[in-house]
Amino acid sequence: MDHGHDFYAPQSFLTPDGRRIVIGWL
Repeated sequence: MDHGHDFYAPQSFLTPDGRRIVIGWL
């Protein structure tokens, strides 16, 4: 598994009800 820069970058996505969820890997 590649634990490079992408692994630490925050990821965001939209939920079916229109909310935006942002996950920041520490």
